[in-house]
Order: sequence, then C-alpha cells, then structure tokens
Amino acid sequence: MTPGQTRWTPRGVRLLGVVVLVMVIGGCSLLGGDQEDAETPTTTTAKEAVDGSSAETTPAPLPPTTESVAPEAGRGDLFDLLGPDDRIAVQTAGNDLSIFTFGGVVPVATNANANQPVFSADGSVLAWSQISPQGAGGEVVFADVGDDGVLSGQVVVRTPVVSFYNVFAPGSSDSLAVLGNSTRGVGVAVADRSGESTEVLDQGVPYFFVWAKDGSGFIGHVGNSLRVFDLQQEAGVNDLEVVPSFRTPGLLGGGEAVYVATENSTGAPGFSSIDRIEASGAGFDPTGARTVARFDGLGSMSISPDSNRLAVVVEGTLNDARVVNVGNSALQSGVALDRGLHLIDTRSDEVSTLVSDPVIAAFWAPNSQLIASLGYDSVGDGRSWVRWTILDIDGNVVSRSPRLLMSRLFATSYLPFYDQFERAITPWSPDSTRLVFAGESMAGDAGIWLHKTPLAGEDAQTFLIGDGVMAVWSP
Repeated sequence: MTPGQTRWTPRGVRLLGVVVLVMVIGGCSLLGGDQEDAETPTTTTAKEAVDGSSAETTPAPLPPTTESVAPEAGRGDLFDLLGPDDRIAVQTAGNDLSIFTFGGVVPVATNANANQPVFSADGSVLAWSQISPQGAGGEVVFADVGDDGVLSGQVVVRTPVVSFYNVFAPGSSDSLAVLGNSTRGVGVAVADRSGESTEVLDQGVPYFFVWAKDGSGFIGHVGNSLRVFDLQQEAGVNDLEVVPSFRTPGLLGGGEAVYVATENSTGAPGFSSIDRIEASGAGFDPTGARTVARFDGLGSMSISPDSNRLAVVVEGTLNDARVVNVGNSALQSGVALDRGLHLIDTRSDEVSTLVSDPVIAAFWAPNSQLIASLGYDSVGDGRSWVRWTILDIDGNVVSRSPRLLMSRLFATSYLPFYDQFERAITPWSPDSTRLVFAGESMAGDAGIWLHKTPLAGEDAQTFLIGDGVMAVWSP
C-alpha cells in the first residue's frame, strides 16, 4: 500500500496523504463497534412495509433509474423482503451477531466479541473471529446455520493471530484461512473445524491473497512479488515482481491466469500496467505476461463470478488517475480514461468504462451481469454522503440507493480493502435482485438497509430492515 491511498473516517471518507497501514501493521480496527450507530437487535421486525421511493427516469435507451427520497418511511418487514432460503449475517454495534431471516431476527450469543462473519460457499456454516480470553492470539468460531437461522454445533479454534480477514477454502465448509498481524508484518494461517490450526504459514508486508482454485495454497501479492504458496510443502515461490499500486490479484475461476499490476516500462501513458500472467505448472510464467491496460494511481481489481470480466476501480489524484486500453488498437487507441470503474473483457482484452466519477468500491452480483458501485454524493454540508449505484455490464444504470453515511465499521475495516473482502463476503442476495448495506440516512435513521432493484413494472425501493453496523449475505 502506498501514500495517497484512501483513509476512512467514522462518518465518511476523505483523501489523506497517509498510507493505510491499519491492515498491514496495526491490524484492522475490527474490535471497536459503532456504539452510536445502532442498538441491540430485537427479535421482531416492523410490520408497516412502506414504499419509500419515487421514480427518477434516465433518457432512453437506458432502463429506469430510481432512488428512494424518503428512506425514513421505508421500514420493511423481513417476511416480505426475504425468502425462506435467505440468510443475512449482521454485526451489531456491541460486537454481537444476528441472523436475519424471513421469519425475523435471530440473535447470536457471542459475548460481545465477534467480528468478521463469513459464510461457507454453500451457506451451511458461519465462521467469525474473536479475541482469545486465554491470552495472546485469537480464535475462530465455526457454527452450523439452521434452516430457521439458528446457529448450532459451535466449535472454537485457537489461532496464532487475531484475524481481521477470514475466507473459506474453495468448496469447503471446514477449512478457513485467517489473516492477522504477525511478528513480521501480516501473517496467514489455516484453521480447521476439527479444532486444529496451523502456525503462521507465510507472512509479509503487504499480504493480499486469494485461495488457489483447488485449495492447495494461496496466490498472493506479498511484498513486491506475485507469490504462490503451497500448503503441503509449506513453502512459497515468488514468480514476478509487482508494484504497490494494486492490492489483490485477480485470479480467473479456473486458475488458468492471474491479473496483477507491474511497472509500465513501455514509455506509454500510465505508471502501472495491468498484466495477465498465464499459469504454468504449480505457478505462473512471467515470460508470457501480456499487458492489457495501463493506469496511474491505485487500481483495485476484482474478477466477475463467471470470470469473463475484470472490474478495475482506479483511484489517484484528480489529474493523475486513468486506465488506458492496449489490448485492442481499434478501440480507444491511445485514449486515457479518467478515474472511475472500468471493465476489462478477459476474453478479448477490450476495456469499457462504466463510471467516470470517483468510485470507492464495486461489488459483483452473483449473476455477473450487475455490479454495485459505491460513490460520493455530496450535498455540501461537509459530511461524506455516499450512494450505491447498480449498473449492468453495458454501463446502464439500473437503480440507485438513497444517500447515506457509511457505518464506521464498514468504512474503516472493510472498504479500504474491499477487493480482498469481495473474495469472502458479498452484500448481494443469491438471486442478484437485492443489496444490503449499513449506514445512516439523511433523516438520521441508522441500521441495515435492503435495496431492491426494479423488476418489470416496478420501481427500486430501499428499506430499513433492522439494527446493525455490517451485513453480509449468505450464498
């Protein structure tokens, strides 16, 4: 991570010329909740489902764009907004957890010491981090998620670090990688529901990683290298030198290639190059690297669930943030695109721009056809208002949420590293029709909000569904 990255304040966002070292050295501030933002969840939901939206239509041929203008009137009943299979894990201001279901809110007793809830890929298990009461180190708790949202069969596993990032191994509901502060920066370990945990397996500054697709190890941006770590051999190999202008590698679904940022040595615009590196044996072959784009500033990369597109959020100074297409000379040849949200087609290298304004984060929907972009929406009062915009892959605006102030936990502990967290959690419903997020409305209502994208003949709607400061949807 480099100077000029975005640092997050309790009530919003501002750019500071300071490195965000919280995750690298000091650890994410996951143990201090938003005490002023929410109260302890109740076991019932509101009964008055109210339409709090009004239509706001964009010019043809774009589909209708809608936003709620009275979010304080949009308190929704979970029975109407969720289906029988929906589960949302919510972290409360007091560092407890709740499970939101269509039948209501199910409290989870955690002794006010829970952080980083994450579902397994099949949604059958929920895991979270906590500080060990027995001294140094942390713990991970595994629990089965019942059809009614009730957790059972809890297993507590001691870990060598207090984890600020948890992610299940591919296809597993038992094996969890944990990331936390270690003796030499940031270290990764693996906890198993059998009750065992490894010691710190690998470490560095920074340490951003994704699981290898077969669960055999990690592909990481570690220090200044693209690093491949093998769990069986407990050893890592540095395949390629990379630059600090990105965080997490973009690994294709089959593991056949990875996208990283390297130094642009071509003399063309853009300090950094986005390179595609093909897999070779157990690692990646740097001799076959292909540059597909160039950019200045910070470029956060995330692969769509179907692996067909790489989303790139470009940040930087106002006059020094762009991505340049180099893969298709007939399209946008030599044109510098401003900061914002861009898509790179992983099959053709074609670059398209969805958003040209500053973007904080972007989360893919499970169907790979929609992406939720979080951007600034100031009203000139000195507060950092934001708004979610749902776009399709052609750049059409599907809907927008109301303005809100992000919860402190979400803003400080998740968003600065959203491209890493997107590998483990999602704000999207499994059917790609709803989005959950925490924040405070312009009317002063704080908690968990559910945004419904418009269906045929409907407008988008946003509802306050309960108390909390962070929410993740079960797959």
